[in-house]
Amino acid sequence: RTAMTEQRMCLLATQPGWHTFWSPFRSKIAAQGFVARLQSVTGLDYRIDKLEIGVYEVAFAYADESEIPAKLARISAATGLELASR
Repeated sequence: RTAMTEQRMCLLATQPGWHTFWSPFRSKIAAQGFVARLQSVTGLDYRIDKLEIGVYEVAFAYADESEIPAKLARISAATGLELASR
């Protein structure tokens, strides 16, 4: 392996995974409002993915798959939403 390959592998290892948990939103504005509220009550990192025109979904970051159930529970506790792991 080259030094560049090693650097890329280290970078990928530190990149978070993203778990989609809410879909679909029909507008980006609606998804952004949802994310803003979630961030204020949970403190988690979210992103919006555009699947196609007028179809957006929301995902949260995780470092390890074992974090997913705990983060879903945190969102549920803060919002009252019933979420299940996909």
